[in-house]
Amino acid sequence: MRKGFFTGCKRTKHYAREINKTDRNLWGEVLKYMEATAFAKLIEQDLVKWRRNFHQIPETGLNLPLTRAYLKDELLSLGPRCRVVELKAGILVEIEPVDQVNAKRTPFLLRFDMDALPVQEETELDFSSRFQGYMHACGHDGHAAVGLGLAKILTANPGIQQGRVRIAFQAGEETLEGARLLVAEIDSWQGLQGPAPLTPAEPGREIALAMHLDPQLPRGVIAIKSGQLNARVDNLRVIFKGKPGHGAYPHLCADPVVAMASFVTAAQTIISRNLSPAQPAVLSFGKVAGGNVPNVIPEEIVLEGTLRSGGQDTASLVSSRLAQISAGIGQTYGVSVRTEIEEKCPAVLCDPDLAQWAKEILQTELPENIVSFDRILMGGDDFAFFSQVMPALMFRIGAGSEKKDIVYPLHSNRFNFDEKILVMAVAIFLNLITSNPENKEI
Repeated sequence: MRKGFFTGCKRTKHYAREINKTDRNLWGEVLKYMEATAFAKLIEQDLVKWRRNFHQIPETGLNLPLTRAYLKDELLSLGPRCRVVELKAGILVEIEPVDQVNAKRTPFLLRFDMDALPVQEETELDFSSRFQGYMHACGHDGHAAVGLGLAKILTANPGIQQGRVRIAFQAGEETLEGARLLVAEIDSWQGLQGPAPLTPAEPGREIALAMHLDPQLPRGVIAIKSGQLNARVDNLRVIFKGKPGHGAYPHLCADPVVAMASFVTAAQTIISRNLSPAQPAVLSFGKVAGGNVPNVIPEEIVLEGTLRSGGQDTASLVSSRLAQISAGIGQTYGVSVRTEIEEKCPAVLCDPDLAQWAKEILQTELPENIVSFDRILMGGDDFAFFSQVMPALMFRIGAGSEKKDIVYPLHSNRFNFDEKILVMAVAIFLNLITSNPENKEI
C-alpha cells in the first residue's frame, strides 16, 4: 500500500512559519515535504474566518450575490494561477500545473456547495446569521471554506500539484437544481456548442470528488461507500378538486379535504405493503394548501411531498400505486384527483474503484478514521449529476462533538459543526488529489 504524497518532517511546520510568505518559490519547496495535516494547519485561522463569514450571510437557491462577491474577492486575491470563471450556477476555479509532465496526470474536479436554507437560526453563536429566517443549517459554509483553503494552498505552492484541479463552488444544491446546470455550464465553457447533454462517463475523464460534513458522526470519522450513496429524489404534487360549499352542509358538497386525508393514509401503505423491507424508500408529505376560512369546504386542496428511493424500479412501482390509489379515492369521495410526479435528482453513485483507491490512500494516513457503511442515505444530493458524467466519489466527514453539544442533525435550527474538522477536510483532499503521481488508471 503506497503512502500519501505528504510524508514525514512534522517539524517543517515550525520552519515554514519563519519563511516570508511572499517568497512563493521557497514556500512551496518547504511545504511540499510536509504532511497534509500540518500543511492544512497553516491556514486554520483562514478556514475558521472564511467559514464564519460565510455563515453570517446565508443565501438560498441560485441567487447568492453576497456569497459570490465575498468568495470572488478572496479567490482573486490568490493571484493569477487561480483562474476564476463566473457561471450561473456557481464559480469555477481552474488551477493548471506548472509543468508538462504534471499537465498529463489525472485531473480532478472538486465540488463544494455554498447555498443555505430558509431556517431561523437558534444556535446563539457569536457569528450567527445576519438574515432573519435564513441559516447555514447544512454545513455548506464549511464546505465553501474548505474549497477556498484548497485554492489558496494549490495556487501558492505549484510544486505540490499533480494534474489539473478545478474547484466548483456550487449554488442551488438544497433546491437540487445547481449541479445539473453547473455540469452543463462547465462542458459548454470548455467549448461545446449549446447546452451540454448529460452523457455517460467515459474512461480517462477527470475525477469528481465531494464531501459532506456530518455532526451526527464523531469528529474525524471518514465514511466512504461504494455504489449508491444517496437516494433518488422525486417530487410529488397531488391536486384534489371537489365541490365547495358551507361547512354546515357537507352533504351538498364534495369535500377534497377528507379525500386528501384518506389519500395520505392509504399512500403510506405502499412502502410498508408493496415494497420489500430490504428496499430503501421513504414517502413523506410536507405541504398542504387550500381553503381560506374554517367554515367553508374548499374547492381545491394541493398536497406536496417527496419520494426517496433506491432507484428507477422502486420509483416506478410507487408511482403506479399512487395512480391506482388516486383513482380509488376520487371514485370513493366524488372528487377528481390528479397526481404529478417529477424526478428531481438521481441517486449519487460512488465509483467502486475510486472508493477503494480513497480508502487505501487515507488508511495509510489516517488508519483509525476510515469507516465503511452499506446503507443508502435517504437524503438527496445533486452531486448525483456529476456522478452521471464522470467517475465520482462523495464521502462524509464526522464533525460532531458531544462535549461541545454539537449533536444536532442537518437542517436543524441548532445545527453546527466542530470547526476543528476543517483542517482535516483540507488534508483529506490534499492527500487524494496528490496521490496518483504516475497517472495510473484508477
